[in-house]
Amino acid sequence: MTKFRWLLIALGVSLAVNLALVGFLVGKAAGPPPFFRTAVGVDPTVGLGRMLRFLPDERRREVLGREAPRRIRESLAAVRETQRALDRQLREDEFDAEEVATTLQTFRERFAESQARSHAALVAAAGQLTPAERAQLVAQMRERPRGRRGDGPRRREGPRRERP
Repeated sequence: MTKFRWLLIALGVSLAVNLALVGFLVGKAAGPPPFFRTAVGVDPTVGLGRMLRFLPDERRREVLGREAPRRIRESLAAVRETQRALDRQLREDEFDAEEVATTLQTFRERFAESQARSHAALVAAAGQLTPAERAQLVAQMRERPRGRRGDGPRRREGPRRERP
């Protein structure tokens, strides 16, 4: 009877561990709980060009135009430049709190400008899409970026190639 009791305990523990593992894997595959997924819970600044990949190249160029992507790249470059300045300032032997505070203020301003440009480009692009294309855009915005967690694959620093 003692062997049978230990077998039942081992079977129960094994079943519990297996159910927990299956639940964990199903939860990971399903993504975050539904109450975290909302149509407005997206950040349109993650890359308008990437979000419009579902469009044929010619249509995407027509919708995006040339000016908005260039201006967004410029404002993002300014944000990155400010981040590098902050990094240098924080690594200096002599810490200058006023200089760091000024750089952080500049960062906030540049980030807000970059976000405003991205949002304006999104509004302009969405205004040129058909209702079906806008529905596809929303679906793209809901997808998790590929690559590392967060905002997608990390870009290499270095010279940029000219985009159409």
